[in-house]
Amino acid sequence: METKVSGSGGGGTTFRGTGGNSNVHITSKTVVHDQIFLEGLNCREYSFQLSDFNVACREGNRKDFFR
Repeated sequence: METKVSGSGGGGTTFRGTGGNSNVHITSKTVVHDQIFLEGLNCREYSFQLSDFNVACREGNRKDFFR
């Protein structure tokens, strides 16, 4: 996993006893990195690297995608 954090704002000024400021805005995003290996019916292994992508898989599932 990778978490990206960014922020902005938070500045302020004063002049002769009065002033103002701007709000702080923080955002974060977590990105999941996965690598899965699938074996085709031809007994070859295929590697897939996924980033920020949801996939459901488990050992024993079979599909005829790779011949």
